[in-house]
Amino acid sequence: MLKQYVMVQGFGELEAYFPHTIQTPPIKALLVNGIHIAEIGQAALSFCGTKYIANIGCNASHKEAREISKNVTCITVKNKATRWEPLPQETYGIIKNSVIEAIKSIDQKDIISISEPCYFSMELTEEYYFEPTEIFPWKGNFTETLATWESPNIEIGLELFNYVRSFIKRK
Repeated sequence: MLKQYVMVQGFGELEAYFPHTIQTPPIKALLVNGIHIAEIGQAALSFCGTKYIANIGCNASHKEAREISKNVTCITVKNKATRWEPLPQETYGIIKNSVIEAIKSIDQKDIISISEPCYFSMELTEEYYFEPTEIFPWKGNFTETLATWESPNIEIGLELFNYVRSFIKRK
């Protein structure tokens, strides 16, 4: 049976370079086992079983990365709030030196994992709704603005995420 999860975070991140809710709008929130994930979480969780050494990006991406791993090294290479966007040559040095330092502390890094089965929940913004077919090839449910599904592992759950997105319509 699918568990209900409370949507703990609204769509989007202030001062982010990307919406950080996959494609907002229409997606307000995407959760797996109660953890809010977006661009960073989707990518990181695809590597379950490996150590999450570093996240390179803006503060919004770091916030999401730390939800996946408290010990990930966050390497800031731009800051929209202060309008700091270094030149490529400067960015290269920042990344190179910071990754070398992150690798030195690899023993303190967490292995990415998520308990299985995985329970997904996707909520839509107000101007969108789900229009599903009558037959579902997966364990899931729809309301007008919420889809939930269960998968045996993260890989299948993320594939189903793309399938569920195909049912999104604009009001």
